[in-house]
Amino acid sequence: MEHRHYHFRHSTVNDFPEPSATAVKYDYIPGHGYMRGYGTTVPTDADTDWGTGATFVKTDGTTLDNTIYQNIGDKDSCNFDAQVNS
Repeated sequence: MEHRHYHFRHSTVNDFPEPSATAVKYDYIPGHGYMRGYGTTVPTDADTDWGTGATFVKTDGTTLDNTIYQNIGDKDSCNFDAQVNS
């Protein structure tokens, strides 16, 4: 019997597109919205389809204060705020 060992780091395929000004959305929860995203431009307040609590990574941020954002709005009107390093 042949046994094969696959490790998480070796079997993962990175199929995300390169960061761009357009937000890349993923991890969609039906009825709730997208829960993760990334790009060089943070979604504008009142954009739609982002779930409450969604996380956005600004790929050209330089500090925690301008890199990680969380949606405190809802899927009908997002409001991403920077997660300040305290």
